[in-house]
Amino acid sequence: MSDRKRLIFTFIAVVLVGMATGFFLHGNLPPAQATGLQLFDKMVVTSTNKSTVVHGHDGLVAHPHVITATTTVTETTPHGDFPDFAEKLAPWAFTNATIVKQGTYDIWIYGREFTPNTLTVPAGTKVTWVNKSSEQHTVTSNISIFNNIVYIYGSITDSFSYTFTEPGTYNYYCQPHIGSGMIGKVIVTTR
Repeated sequence: MSDRKRLIFTFIAVVLVGMATGFFLHGNLPPAQATGLQLFDKMVVTSTNKSTVVHGHDGLVAHPHVITATTTVTETTPHGDFPDFAEKLAPWAFTNATIVKQGTYDIWIYGREFTPNTLTVPAGTKVTWVNKSSEQHTVTSNISIFNNIVYIYGSITDSFSYTFTEPGTYNYYCQPHIGSGMIGKVIVTTR
């Protein structure tokens, strides 16, 4: 199950449990559970989280979006666990989500573009190309030292790695999309 589906499922489950509790208990906790609990007439807790997602549309150049999620929870029913619940609910949405960050020596493929287009690395570095687009690409060296297909993101072979051992400039391209300017360069320096 994807993280987004899991988040939506959990949110729906929390809402349904809250509705069921309110319906069956008519907004009141049984006396045994209410003993010793702190009561709140009204409490509002707001939490804001920011995340950045980079993507492209229909093979166009990738661009970032900043997603801001603001969660406001208002409690008007006597409830002893409200503060802990409110503090944990909003951050959970993003802390349990898997956010993958681009590595220093990774080249991500968005649409029909290598990002970064030019990468400088020291000799002995393994560079990894990861296809983040919805179409198949190749990573093909101009001097025939590598020529690999990187399949659609999420497949078993959605990435390709190569270790550059000798200093120099290594140009590469995507065979099916070279006509649209899908080229890149790795500059290898001495250590």
